Amino acid sequence: MMEQFRLKLLLAAAMLVLAGFGCDKSTRVSDRASRETVETRRAVSQRDEVIATRFVREKEFTDTELVDVEVVDGYPVAGIVNHHALAMDLQARFFKSLKESRPDIERFVVISPDHFLSGDLVSTHGYAYATPAGEVESRALGVKGIFEAKDVKLFEGEHGVGTLAPFIAREFPRARLVPVYIRPEAAKSRLEKLGVSIAELVDEETFVILSSDMSHYLKDDEARENDKVTLSWIEEPDWEKLQSADDDYTDSAQGFVVLESLFTSLKQEVSFQLLDHVISTDYGADPNETTSYINGFYFIADSR
Repeated sequence: MMEQFRLKLLLAAAMLVLAGFGCDKSTRVSDRASRETVETRRAVSQRDEVIATRFVREKEFTDTELVDVEVVDGYPVAGIVNHHALAMDLQARFFKSLKESRPDIERFVVISPDHFLSGDLVSTHGYAYATPAGEVESRALGVKGIFEAKDVKLFEGEHGVGTLAPFIAREFPRARLVPVYIRPEAAKSRLEKLGVSIAELVDEETFVILSSDMSHYLKDDEARENDKVTLSWIEEPDWEKLQSADDDYTDSAQGFVVLESLFTSLKQEVSFQLLDHVISTDYGADPNETTSYINGFYFIADSR
């Protein structure tokens, strides 16, 4: 009788131990599943923290593969390219032509107007751009005192960089972006310091872009006359005139302050090669309310 009682106790103890192991295993499985869910959510969250380039239609973007390429004189160190997506063939031509001369580029510093006054006087961010050609990683400008956007929504509607990202992704898939947005009230002294800071970033793998459309909202004949003047300022160069220009000539007067400071800091004497001059009416837009585009490259004598 006693032996039967002891046997029952042993069986009960064994069942408790086995149950304990079962609970522990179940808990471990549950914990692992929970961790995997958290990691998945985190990955999705990180994936969502990108700026989607809604500015270009995928088919039209694909069609720009067929644009002609221009041979660039010398060694291009900077350039001007439009950000109006109506003329995306010009953007494609700019980056394809640049690739012919500078296939080594791995970092683009893009200076853009802060069109919607979303940031501080000078702003940047570190969010990637999702494009039809893949993602372009961004790096915030590492300069003290520059506002770094922590909300991805602040610049998701900013076409000054967003329209260029797909072409960078396609032609320079390893390249990173350093976006720089400038409000129109930014002081010249601050922008000159910004140019010096960007010069410190420039190396053999870096290229600087001024994202700029030219005359705005003029009649076709007025825009063409003003563009002749603007182009002469760029080619001279007449930095003072460019830096004091209004929207009748360019939407990036502040960017030209940065460019002059950049070239001065680098001790580079640059020449300008015109790539394209086009007006929105050439694409069938309203001839009484135009936008114009002057694209080209600043280059130095190629001493490589």
